[in-house]
Amino acid sequence: MRISPLCLALALALACSAPSSQPPPRAAPPPSPPPAPAPWSRFDEISAWPTVGEAFANLGHAGAGTLALVRVSPDARATYEALVRDSTMPDGTVVALFHGVGSGHDPGAVYVMEKAGGAWSFRLLTPRGVIVEGAASRCAACHEGGVGDSLFGLPRAAAAGR
Repeated sequence: MRISPLCLALALALACSAPSSQPPPRAAPPPSPPPAPAPWSRFDEISAWPTVGEAFANLGHAGAGTLALVRVSPDARATYEALVRDSTMPDGTVVALFHGVGSGHDPGAVYVMEKAGGAWSFRLLTPRGVIVEGAASRCAACHEGGVGDSLFGLPRAAAAGR
């Protein structure tokens, strides 16, 4: 028996258009989110330092939080507590201002000054300690007006409570 070319073509066309018994290919899984940025390497350390004085109203860092707490590196704490005009902090000093938000003191931004080679560097950190890139660019200009060594010290009420 001879099959006509037309029948063969029709049979092949039907076979190719028949539904496949194989499942459709699976979609690729969505890409995983990038890893969360790591906190600044010294964040845990400065967070563990005791505060200097009591919490006080934040009047200098708009939007950072309503309250502020100061933490200073242990070797420079006494010098900071005695801060007066013309005071000079030693190299290696770190001063961190932790902000709180609302009555529950939810963590706010953290501002950090670190002295090396006679000059201060500035950082703005999120409440989790992650550096906010480029955000500290205006700090030096404001801190030039500090009481001693570019620092403002504690408000009188907070300083009296030490």
